[in-house]
Amino acid sequence: EILGNIVQRVDDLASIANLSLTCKDLNQSVHEAVTHVQVENRAQLREAIEVCKNKKGGITALTVTDSDLTDDDLLLLKDFPRLKSLDLSGCKKLTNAGLANLGQLTELQQLNLSDCGWLTNAGLVNLKELKKRRQLNLGHCSQITDDGIADLRELKERRQLSLDHCSQSTDNGLAHLREFKEL
Repeated sequence: EILGNIVQRVDDLASIANLSLTCKDLNQSVHEAVTHVQVENRAQLREAIEVCKNKKGGITALTVTDSDLTDDDLLLLKDFPRLKSLDLSGCKKLTNAGLANLGQLTELQQLNLSDCGWLTNAGLVNLKELKKRRQLNLGHCSQITDDGIADLRELKERRQLSLDHCSQSTDNGLAHLREFKEL
């Protein structure tokens, strides 16, 4: 009943874009104007996809941090074709191969993979399909090397790149980024 009252009041706020609720029944809390969904685990992601995949405006931002997400779960994101921002920071069960599943997200502009210690240069190759990606956070990805940074040169739309605490990267790798005029 309390959640119903909250949702009723949300109806009055036509411009709401981000709503974070912890509730037992996600169906009751999804409002047409909500564009950002934050979940904590695989089960919540699956529930959010079921509830939101046919939402008129579509979900444009998804946050799933420090989660038990797997490569197979990334396949489910195809139901969010308008996704522009994806935060997977701290998702330690994802692998380089799983990043290939993100190629279907053609509208993606912001991707946070910070603290995903499994990510290597091979995984960065899978990100080349994301042509609109303007922000990429690879902070604390300790296996990224200078060669991986060199591969990022092909992503000309880059506006923001975070490589803090990438212990395998050196000044030589950063030299590859000189041609980014907007970075």
